[in-house]
Amino acid sequence: MPSIASKNSRARILIVEDDPVMAGSLVELFTMDGYQAAVAKNGSTAKAKLQELHPDLVILDLMLPDIDGLVLCSELSRAAVPFIVCSGTNRQRDRILARRLGADDFIAKPFDMYEFEARVAAVLRRSVTADQTRRTDQANEPRAETGGVTQELRVGEMLLSRSRSAVTITGQEVRLTTTEYRLVNAFAQRPNEAVSRAELADLVWGYRDTAKGRTLDVHVAHVRRKLGRIAAAPRIVPVRGYGYEMVSNVPSSLAAAT
Repeated sequence: MPSIASKNSRARILIVEDDPVMAGSLVELFTMDGYQAAVAKNGSTAKAKLQELHPDLVILDLMLPDIDGLVLCSELSRAAVPFIVCSGTNRQRDRILARRLGADDFIAKPFDMYEFEARVAAVLRRSVTADQTRRTDQANEPRAETGGVTQELRVGEMLLSRSRSAVTITGQEVRLTTTEYRLVNAFAQRPNEAVSRAELADLVWGYRDTAKGRTLDVHVAHVRRKLGRIAAAPRIVPVRGYGYEMVSNVPSSLAAAT
């Protein structure tokens, strides 16, 4: 089997899988491709290994003996760890919920190993690209005159801290998934300016893919809903046939409508 190992081939991958045969096959596959692989047989072990290993990617089975995999999806998303759900569930809602909870991809069992390799490599590439972009942004940010502290991006009453990957509005932190944070970061760099869907996909996932259009719209909808709960938050408004715009000074009529 040809290897698709890339620049990030020494990436650490945590496999959360209770089937020893499947787990062993994935360990063998990832090791052949030059990755470092570890296995957690249940949710509690997975949580411990997350703290211990700080993996670059998690492969998660939804059907675990001690925890609902969808619950673990939420925890992975909050921890800003890229993850792929790999499951034999027949429930369509699980695929949808996993995506909504922040999964970078969903791979149904049984799967083709070649396709699996390619999709894992794609998620790792996007993760590396996003990290590089974040580091470049931090390096290029102007420094405060006192203490050399990196300045935060401000859009109206919203503050975005790149060093902490956190968003606050009038002191209230907005809980965002990794993808949602990347979206807000993209908008915050160009407030009051329309940004195309293609550009947003490039900034969030590292490449422009028209197939991501619907997925992008879903993530933007989640961000709009979360910001819409806070009166002082900027609003993200659709630009028909093009993309979206983050509006910092929101008229009361627009704020009520979003």
